[in-house]
Amino acid sequence: MIPMKDATITKCYKELPGSNITYRKGYHTGVDLISTDYNIYAALSGTVIRVYYDAKGWGKYIILRVTARNGKQYDLIHAHCDKQYVKEGQKVTEGFKLGFMGATGQVTGAHLHFEVREAPWTNGKDIDPCVFLGIKNERGKVMSTSVAKNTIPTGSNIIPFKSGNGWLEVLPDRDIAHQDEYNYVCFWKDGHVTEHRKNQPIVEWK
Repeated sequence: MIPMKDATITKCYKELPGSNITYRKGYHTGVDLISTDYNIYAALSGTVIRVYYDAKGWGKYIILRVTARNGKQYDLIHAHCDKQYVKEGQKVTEGFKLGFMGATGQVTGAHLHFEVREAPWTNGKDIDPCVFLGIKNERGKVMSTSVAKNTIPTGSNIIPFKSGNGWLEVLPDRDIAHQDEYNYVCFWKDGHVTEHRKNQPIVEWK
């Protein structure tokens, strides 16, 4: 599920910084969400591995470790919270209320910075949170990807995403996380990751 109900994207994944703003990686490593419902929910079931306060960065933040259907673990980062309702080591189910949107840390206004990293999060290996959630990576009201559920391919190597309309395709040399038929991310067995978007050059993540 989406970590906020009836959410709006105010800053996309991989957006470049504006004036007087710097990003450690040179681009925005998550997606910023706002909602009139300030509650923050668990996108998947998992274990809370960190509840902390970073005054010069994420403010009050929560990190939830989850296991995707491909068996890989990911750390979901929820930053700039006003309130944190969970504690480290706590197991939560999908939809559990984790916290309350706020403006703690280095922000210009209240929002949720939602980021997905390959576990452990300390390695800094961010992936596209919109692909992970099955939503469009564009500003405005959160929209599911354009692929209808009944157009997802079928087969023993196809795993539909639990949230959104994307799917995982498991191949001998790589796993492909499809946002739709044109936009996808390849996780190659040799360890490198490539991002593919319609009418755009292939991007090497690592």
